[in-house]
Amino acid sequence: MDYILTTVLFVIGVLFHVMQQVRQLRIKFPEFSFARIWKTFMAEEWDSLCVSFLVWLVYELTLYIIRVNETAIPQWVETWGMYALALTLGYCGQRLAYRYLGTAEKVLQKKVDDISKLN
Repeated sequence: MDYILTTVLFVIGVLFHVMQQVRQLRIKFPEFSFARIWKTFMAEEWDSLCVSFLVWLVYELTLYIIRVNETAIPQWVETWGMYALALTLGYCGQRLAYRYLGTAEKVLQKKVDDISKLN
C-alpha cells in the first residue's frame, strides 16, 4: 500500500509543477487556448517528464531495497516522511528537469513570432 500512496503523491507533486508552468504559459501567451498550450507542453516536455519518471523509479526502488533488507530508518520517515518525501521529490524533480530541459516556452514563442510575421 505504501508504494501506491507514494506513487500517487509523487504524481501529484509532478502535476503541481506542470500546472504551474501551464498557467504561466497561458499568462505569457494569451493568444493560445489552454488545449494548444497543454498539447505543446506535453509534446515538448516529454524529456523532463521522463526524468521525473526516472526519479520516481529510483525512489520506489530505494523504498523496496530498504524494506527487503530491513534497513533501519528513522521512525518519522517510516510513519509519514516517505509520503512527504514522495510529494516533494515529485514537485522538485519535475521543477529541476523542466528548468534544464524545458522547451515548451521556446516553441510557443516561435509560434507567436510566426503569427506576428503573418499579420
